[in-house]
Amino acid sequence: MLRRLVTAIVTVALALGATVALAGPAHAAKPKLTIGTIATQTVGWNETAVIKPRVTKRGPVKVSSSRLTVVRDGRAVARSKASVTLRQGTYRVTTVVKYRVKKSGRYGSVKSKKRTQTVKVTKPARCATKSDYAAVDSVEMYEAYETENVDDVVDAVKKLRSPGREEFRATLAELHEMALELGYPEDAAFFEAVAEDEELQYGWDGVWTERTFALCKRSERALVVDIEGDVWFKDVVRV
Repeated sequence: MLRRLVTAIVTVALALGATVALAGPAHAAKPKLTIGTIATQTVGWNETAVIKPRVTKRGPVKVSSSRLTVVRDGRAVARSKASVTLRQGTYRVTTVVKYRVKKSGRYGSVKSKKRTQTVKVTKPARCATKSDYAAVDSVEMYEAYETENVDDVVDAVKKLRSPGREEFRATLAELHEMALELGYPEDAAFFEAVAEDEELQYGWDGVWTERTFALCKRSERALVVDIEGDVWFKDVVRV
């Protein structure tokens, strides 16, 4: 029965002028090059993101180069780079790809393809826990001066999971004058000693900065005081 059916199909096909043949190899894929989307990058505080061109190709395509040009707020951050390191922000990123397509056994002349897209680098808005706060190395100001126990504010920022908010800034000279005017001679002596300490080398122009950081308990913030980036004091303040 099966043989009769096959014979009948072939007979009909021949009568209609069709060609019956075994399936041959599939046609080669049509050459294609695509510039992909660079996804939003999420990084930790004080960290950066590295972006690279996203290029896919199909068929006989040979990529000669892939370059990025990055613009932020109308200013070029990078021009014609294979990769770019970016901080938090929104950027206009242009990818330019140069490539050649193989045809008749030979690669043709160089072609160019371009795509411009918006790329964001974001950081998680996280609060600091009690253990995060405890991890920041710091001692009371006077003890810090006596023991020279200071720590880098950059490490504190990482541990407190946010860049912080600057609340106050002044030079040691300004603080010294302020303490004298307010009638705090001991504080004035402290600022003078720190400013003139030869090992610390802050000088009278050394900058005292007070920053607060979001704590997970919303009624409180962490206060961190630093001199030229060295953490001298920390405390928890109510808001």
